[in-house]
Amino acid sequence: MSSSPTEFLRVATNTAEHFGFQTVDQLLKSPECKECSKSQPHKINATNKRADDIYGLLSKGVATFCEQKLHALEKPVLLYSIEQVPYSGEAAVTFHIFNVERSIAEAILIQATRALANDLG
Repeated sequence: MSSSPTEFLRVATNTAEHFGFQTVDQLLKSPECKECSKSQPHKINATNKRADDIYGLLSKGVATFCEQKLHALEKPVLLYSIEQVPYSGEAAVTFHIFNVERSIAEAILIQATRALANDLG
């Protein structure tokens, strides 16, 4: 079953928020982010973006976490974003998890992705 771009975005947003993911704008409203004055350094560059095989969408999540001072949150950070894929113009949803053990993050990502696929049919 094919979904319209609008339906995809609606379902993706609902699924992400059901699993506790937030947009960068939502996360930045946290007092810890407002009081953090220093970005976390990172080494994301154009080479990394080309190497991540999804047009830099994976690298962009890491850069956002560092540059937007989300490292100041001393709790799990579940970040999602809706992006336009470079070159194709297609809509994409990205899920990123920071500040949690790897195995837990992987389980959350798998369940969120599975739920999104099921919700889209």
